[in-house]
Amino acid sequence: MLALKALEFDPNLPEAHTSFAWSTAYYDYDFPKCEREFRLAIELNPNYATARGWHGLTLSMIGGYEEALAEAKQAVRLDPASSIINGMLGAVYWFGGEYDASLDQHKKASDLDPAAFQLHWGVGISYLANRMYDAAIAEMETALQLTGRTPMSVALLALSYAEAERGQEAEQLLTELAELSTARYVSPYVISLIFAAMKQTDKALAQLEAGYRERAAWMVWMKRDPRLETLRSDPRFQDLLRRMNFPA
Repeated sequence: MLALKALEFDPNLPEAHTSFAWSTAYYDYDFPKCEREFRLAIELNPNYATARGWHGLTLSMIGGYEEALAEAKQAVRLDPASSIINGMLGAVYWFGGEYDASLDQHKKASDLDPAAFQLHWGVGISYLANRMYDAAIAEMETALQLTGRTPMSVALLALSYAEAERGQEAEQLLTELAELSTARYVSPYVISLIFAAMKQTDKALAQLEAGYRERAAWMVWMKRDPRLETLRSDPRFQDLLRRMNFPA
């Protein structure tokens, strides 16, 4: 891993500690180590906006919303021109259930860099949270054009159709994703969101289980992800949270 090699060369690099912190959460599910690494990065450079932004976003996914919001806001103060840092604040608002603030912040981030497809994802996800389905679909279609129809963009458009109860269109895109998966990576986590929106609980949980086995992208979202609310009371979901070592 590049971050570990960088730390071996110089253990006082806040950038390396930030990268290592991110990877320990997203791929190892080692949240205590992740927290230690973020705090060390910030101690080494309190003005490093990227560390504070990622720390805030990670905290919002596992708990501690007030500290998460404070960190994300401080990151924006340190680097107000960064579209990615502004987008992180929008994501923190989203995890905290402040969907109007999330939408406003994600729009601000996207305005800073209209060509950044992931910022259109953020705007689209915020529209979905506010049940503004046509606007969400339009944002996801923009992202789809910007990315050249990557699996993630196709999946997020399918999710938008599913939440809008346009099941036929969602199913068509699920078929496309199955075809794409033979040659490109498709995250089971995002597929689980589509099935959850379509109220196909068993399929959604099966995809989450697959995501756990392969350390799929975005699995660390599941504890706080409001799109999985219908699964939360299922014992299989709770067992998966336990195995992922989320803090109480």
